Amino acid sequence: MLGFVSMSKAIRTTRVALAAAAFLALLEIFRTGMTRILEGERSSFFDLIHWVIPLWVSVVIVSPWCAWMALRFPLRSGSHVRTLAAHVGGAAVFVALHLGLLSLFHHVMMLGHEFPSAPRLLHTYVFYVGMEMSVYAAIVVVVMLLEVRREAAERTVAAARLERSLAAARLESLQAQIRPHFLFNTLNAL
Repeated sequence: MLGFVSMSKAIRTTRVALAAAAFLALLEIFRTGMTRILEGERSSFFDLIHWVIPLWVSVVIVSPWCAWMALRFPLRSGSHVRTLAAHVGGAAVFVALHLGLLSLFHHVMMLGHEFPSAPRLLHTYVFYVGMEMSVYAAIVVVVMLLEVRREAAERTVAAARLERSLAAARLESLQAQIRPHFLFNTLNAL
């Protein structure tokens, strides 16, 4: 049963990460299109298909990594340094996965071009690391906030159940106190 609960929690968290990444993707697609329109540039379908959509589809594909990191390293009291270090490492892996997937996509789309060399990939990594880490952080923060909200709701439900059980126990106790007196008084009257 415990395995099922953690599995459903992981699936739910992965769905949240996918939804957060998809939301960020839609915002970026809208922003890119509106920026080009407002600047008087033509927004071509090629640009959308070749640059914007692959960029954010690859974020969505890699976002389960963010969900796993958010579940594995939640922000709890007493472990801030360890959690921060884990998330800096997790963000570095996210950036590598995302840029690797994006480079692979562009390599496949441009059949005549070579796959970028290691120095070129490193340059791209260093150039985009800050922006990509902020995307990682946004997804992880959303997942963590929703997880904290869910845990608070579970605690509220558990407290209500405990309060209901306590009230039932008090009622039983009072009934148990009344029964012997009633029985004694009845026997005494007889």
